[in-house]
Amino acid sequence: MLENICVAGGSIPGADHAMPGKPGWINNHDAYAVRIDERTIVAVVCDGCGSGKHSEVGAKIASELFAENISTYARRLLDGNPATKFTQEKFWHRIEQQITSYLTVLSGAMGESVTQVVDNFFLFTLIGVLVTENEAYIFSIGDGVYAINGDVRILGPFPKNEPPYIMYALTGSSLTSDMLKIKVNYVVPTTSLESILIGSDGVSYFLDAEEYILPGGGVVGPLSQFWENDLYLKNPDAIRRRLAIINKEVVDEKRIKGGPLKDDTTLIVVKKFNKCS
Repeated sequence: MLENICVAGGSIPGADHAMPGKPGWINNHDAYAVRIDERTIVAVVCDGCGSGKHSEVGAKIASELFAENISTYARRLLDGNPATKFTQEKFWHRIEQQITSYLTVLSGAMGESVTQVVDNFFLFTLIGVLVTENEAYIFSIGDGVYAINGDVRILGPFPKNEPPYIMYALTGSSLTSDMLKIKVNYVVPTTSLESILIGSDGVSYFLDAEEYILPGGGVVGPLSQFWENDLYLKNPDAIRRRLAIINKEVVDEKRIKGGPLKDDTTLIVVKKFNKCS
């Protein structure tokens, strides 16, 4: 059943990070990773904390760690029992422990102050999807956007615009321990699955910019274009290109103006398709 499910993604820095017209720009703090095998499809988006000095590093490392560990552990359980469900807290708690252990060791090797290293590198949110032959699961820690079969839902914002970061479990936070756990937000039978989109909170700007007129003509259009237009699955760079076109700098009354996607914007589409590119 999984062989006819395709995955495509793309990511760009937000206009507020690209610093239009200036000689330098802040790195894209978003990152994503995908793992596909005979039993599972895993896609993960991590959004690094904007105030962290090098959050893009942690987001990239974390996205790969989450994708790899979820894929490996889920496949192992499915090999033992193909009917395994992944709504149980035990599965996700093990993933949390694995990732925080890896990052704790790495942080300790990077500086004398683990707290400072975490604050600079390893504060990030998480949103992802796990697809098996039986069910598809949307999971997260923190904010983001997802859509199941066209139904769009937004996670967050959080009070004081302070989303939970899993590594707060190491450094301490006023947030409750439940907020620092991976949450399964939605479960759908794979037989009923048509499309899934997951994205960083920057996708919220896309939703608000639907009628924004592009410099070369046309408008941004609805988010649904990414799961309705098969081009985005046939060309592996199509999503990034579309986001980049939307956020292209323009000269407006002798002033350089950035696009409507103010924050880093990353999205992944998972869709049933007759042939993946």
